[in-house]
Amino acid sequence: MDDEQLAGLASQGDRDALATLIQQYEVWIYTVAHKIALREQDAREITQNVVSKLVTAIRAYQSPGNFRAWLAAVTARAAFDFLRQAGRREPPGEAVPFEEVKEVCSDPAPNPREALEGQNLRECVEKAMADLTPQQRAILTLRLDEDLPTKDIAARLEIPPKLVRVQLSRAYARLRTLLADVAQHYFPVRKSHERDTL
Repeated sequence: MDDEQLAGLASQGDRDALATLIQQYEVWIYTVAHKIALREQDAREITQNVVSKLVTAIRAYQSPGNFRAWLAAVTARAAFDFLRQAGRREPPGEAVPFEEVKEVCSDPAPNPREALEGQNLRECVEKAMADLTPQQRAILTLRLDEDLPTKDIAARLEIPPKLVRVQLSRAYARLRTLLADVAQHYFPVRKSHERDTL
């Protein structure tokens, strides 16, 4: 049984289907929450909130749909609300690197230099993300990870579409500024004569 079938059953009150979905998505919920909260403890609390909220929230799910995108929006909204209610604003540079809960692409014998550069790049991106607001991180996560259009992000986060566009624009601009040096180091622009020889 696929996720859509399970979500359809869960929305009609099937507790076993809901339990299966929670078991399959709990780590993924944590990952989405961590991208927004940037702290392990906060991400864990948000994950618990989402899991407990799903018991009632799943009734609003309309099947067939896109369960993963719906769940990402529920998680992003819960993370944003959690951070806003608690008045949390992490000091710059205190972001905790993403917990390695799943290795999507693992190289059994990575080149040590490449591994170190990859880690440095990841840390730079995480520090840059910490400089964004929780709302910007929530919007960015839904846009980049779930490829949701502006109107869907707005509907799911219950904010005006214009605000989504403004926050996306500001987030992109901020990341471009913060990561300019990193981009030049890791992705240098080749000179024209170098491009011609390729």
